[in-house]
Amino acid sequence: MSSVLPNTPWYSSLDFLQTPYTETEWLIEGILPKGSIVLMSGREGTMKTWLALDWAHTVSEGTLWLNRVCQSESVLYLDGENPQQVFRQRLGAIGGSRNMNIWRWQDSSFPTSLAAPQLLSAAQQHGFIIIDSLRRFMEGREENSSTEMTEITRQLRQLTKRGATLLVIHHSPKNPGKEGYRGSTELGAGVDICMTVKRSPVPFGTERLEITVDKTRYHEDPSIHLEVQKTPERPHFKEMEQSGIAETPATVAELQDLLGIIENLLTELGARPNQSQIAQKAAQNGLGSRSTILRRLSQGEGHYWNSQTNGNARVYEPVQKSRPPGSGQMDNANPSQDQPVQEPNPSNGGQTDNRQEDPSEPVHLSNSLESEQVDNRKRPEDEKPIPLSDNFQACL
Repeated sequence: MSSVLPNTPWYSSLDFLQTPYTETEWLIEGILPKGSIVLMSGREGTMKTWLALDWAHTVSEGTLWLNRVCQSESVLYLDGENPQQVFRQRLGAIGGSRNMNIWRWQDSSFPTSLAAPQLLSAAQQHGFIIIDSLRRFMEGREENSSTEMTEITRQLRQLTKRGATLLVIHHSPKNPGKEGYRGSTELGAGVDICMTVKRSPVPFGTERLEITVDKTRYHEDPSIHLEVQKTPERPHFKEMEQSGIAETPATVAELQDLLGIIENLLTELGARPNQSQIAQKAAQNGLGSRSTILRRLSQGEGHYWNSQTNGNARVYEPVQKSRPPGSGQMDNANPSQDQPVQEPNPSNGGQTDNRQEDPSEPVHLSNSLESEQVDNRKRPEDEKPIPLSDNFQACL
């Protein structure tokens, strides 16, 4: 990119606007933007470490988290607080991965500074780093000092410049009447997303976690409400809206409009649309932010559409039998929507197969759909372990 004047470090805004535009990439769709600093705060006992370990495992494996696509990245978990037996039990309950390393406070090489050379080097080797917790890396700095918190966020930004996405676990204020993060507002000003985790018990042995977002630089709001089912080994998280569709006219209308968009994209593309294509088209049609659309996709799963992974994407197709009647855009999207789609049959020389299906017999996917179900991502046993230094160790 050329400079406006010779020997100057800046360049023209017009030149900048000519650079290719890329949409936000996500480690966890709608929650963790790639290359960002995410501050997760909460009181003791709000399951922050459990959530962080769950996210670390899904990103390291590239699997789904609550029906959200996760991009596979090498992960480093910096545990600065937990006793070894506690962390061992939690990690064992979540599961290890060849793509996930740990670095614990009991290790002799464990860094106590965010500017430690070995940590800067680790940021070049890992796409996702969890810092648990921030207090253990502050080197005695005063968290209420704006000057010292500015230096902390500068050090965090140096880690992202080397390629890592950061999840930084922090504590809430000691005053029970206050929420959010503890310390100077400079801490929140220097990160990209500020999350607060709140826990509330409900009857029948379940609990709820409310993850609210106080600040984000991104258009999408990653707030999420979770239902927690506790077992002796670990808590299991489920998005509360996944429990069922709220039977309100507004919600049903939004789901019907979203179904119409999926049907139209299926016709236009000649293939099942993925999550990003649906979210982009739905946003253009005024159906809300990306996070709202992702929640609606989760709500309608199994009722209005089915989805499955296809490589690193998640693709959708309508559930024909459950299409609700008379919804305007949906009914007009495909006049023959009650008729099964006729596809060429290779065994008949490419002729359309017009045989009537027997509803009593099970439905089989076509060969093309079966082939799309194959996950082309390497299985963990086929992957080579990420390079290890003497500083940290793999989770297996």
